[in-house]
Amino acid sequence: MKIKEAAKILGEKSQSPIDRQIFSAKIENEELAYKLMRDRSNSLEFCGIQFKDIDPPELKKEVQKSKKKVVWVDGENIMVQSPQSVDFDTYLRSIPIMAKRHMKRANAWRIIFVHGGEADLGMINASLQLKDVGWTISDEDMKVLIDWRGKALAREVEKAGLRNDSRSTEADIDIKGITGVPRPYQLAGVSYFARAKRMILADEMGLGKTIIAICCAQHVDGYPLLVITKAKLVTNWVREIRKWIPNRRVTDDPRECVLPINVLVTNYEKLLNDKNYELIESVDWKMIVLDESTRIKNHTTKGSKNCRDIAKVSGADYRLCLSGTPVDNGPEDYMGPMIFLDRMALFGGTNQFMIRYCGGWGRHRRASGSLFPELLEKLEKNCYMRRLKSQVMHELPPKQIIKIDAEVDRNLYRKLEDEIMREHSENAGVATSLLRRAAALAMMDWADEWVNQVLENGEKLIIFAHHIDVQKELYKRFSKNAVWTRMGDTQKAIDSFQMGDARIIVCSLSADAEGHNLTAASNVLMMEPPWTSTRLDQAIDRAHRMGQKDSVSAWIPVAPSTIHSHIYNIIDEKREVSNALVDGTITSLPSKENAKLEAWARYQKEKT
Repeated sequence: MKIKEAAKILGEKSQSPIDRQIFSAKIENEELAYKLMRDRSNSLEFCGIQFKDIDPPELKKEVQKSKKKVVWVDGENIMVQSPQSVDFDTYLRSIPIMAKRHMKRANAWRIIFVHGGEADLGMINASLQLKDVGWTISDEDMKVLIDWRGKALAREVEKAGLRNDSRSTEADIDIKGITGVPRPYQLAGVSYFARAKRMILADEMGLGKTIIAICCAQHVDGYPLLVITKAKLVTNWVREIRKWIPNRRVTDDPRECVLPINVLVTNYEKLLNDKNYELIESVDWKMIVLDESTRIKNHTTKGSKNCRDIAKVSGADYRLCLSGTPVDNGPEDYMGPMIFLDRMALFGGTNQFMIRYCGGWGRHRRASGSLFPELLEKLEKNCYMRRLKSQVMHELPPKQIIKIDAEVDRNLYRKLEDEIMREHSENAGVATSLLRRAAALAMMDWADEWVNQVLENGEKLIIFAHHIDVQKELYKRFSKNAVWTRMGDTQKAIDSFQMGDARIIVCSLSADAEGHNLTAASNVLMMEPPWTSTRLDQAIDRAHRMGQKDSVSAWIPVAPSTIHSHIYNIIDEKREVSNALVDGTITSLPSKENAKLEAWARYQKEKT
């Protein structure tokens, strides 16, 4: 008796309403129906059927193969099968865990070896080698695997070339239609991008990543071009585009997307506005540039998702992420930009990336530093380029960081300290931040005298601070000679400092440490310390960059018995670690929160 015939009888005559409901439906899976009948001998007997009289289902092709060691190709997957999984355990161990899935019914493993359209050479070679140890592979499937291996080998050769060029400092290419002359290392960046199509350009701050991006767009004809940057940098981007490619129509107004434009420069905040987002998404962008791409390092934020969706909907062939400090806390900072570039499949997906390079998920994960060279190599072979000033700008005078003793108003500092300890002693993060502010406010009289000495020498000065009231007090004291980036138009303030009479510019450590060109000054005063060495370097490099003619001095006032001294000691200790991910060697990961807690612990110990 056929399975469907028995099912029809059960569906009509069984004394169980549930059985009648199950077996009256159309039978799609005969194997499942057969198993269900085996457990219903009473119902079958009531209907006059013996289970032994029901014909078993026909075994599928995969199951019939289960008595042999078999490898075969199924679409873009390799199927691996054996009576005992231990027989191909060695093979499976060579494959990332996210690339395989066991199919119990067929006792087979489905090996997903094509990521982002690229076949994994190691998986193909491992599969081909199975035939040498007695596994069955048909001639037709062997031809497919050999063809895939040839293509994968060609890609590996190309990737090796990309890695060799990832730190290149010159290239022999000619970019038509630009009005300036790029430096040799900038041409090398354009050459790498033209081959990779999607990349992170992580050149050290001050090497002209804006110019490289503009030249990339012109070289690959990447129009219409969308540039997304920080709000304070939009004007500078528009200015540079008009300078380098004056024949292209550029706008900073998303409403003009309905018109034929070549370039739109907008900011991350505008993407959060639904009307602006819809206008921007309506354009079939050929190239998208994310400036200061660490803004999307958290791939779960709305801004990050909107950037990805615009790229996906428009089908942008070319995508470029710019950041002089692509990693601030750990390798997870690469995830947002890599997802935007659609390159996470190179690592087996986000989950595999987090497990292998970040120590898993959760607050207590611990990354293994031994794997970071592997991570860097994989990035450089596919989509990552970084050069340092010391490699490409030998004419740029070196910078120096100078710690100087600063006097504080002890009465004011103690008053502020008592308030902080009374109200926030249970919250180390808030307390350390407020103590940092208190020390800066208590150093104002010292700063007044020190800054005036700089002015008397006829030099210009950049002053960085974090808290608004600290910035405001600095601007108030030096208003006759100063501009403040938070006072009106930021670009207007910068122009007044760079080309006008302003001799001091007061900047926000959080908002102005990236993107701006402040080469009119060779002196930088840090009134409040940042939490990481990367942020400190970002701020100093507003002056120490292309166009600077003098040696840059960063002045670090340190008052004894304040939180500042502990923060700077931590920065010095962690500097090598903070730079390690871009060099490919690291043993532990610093973070802003760790720095706060460590500074608090040291400060408390000093007080006791």
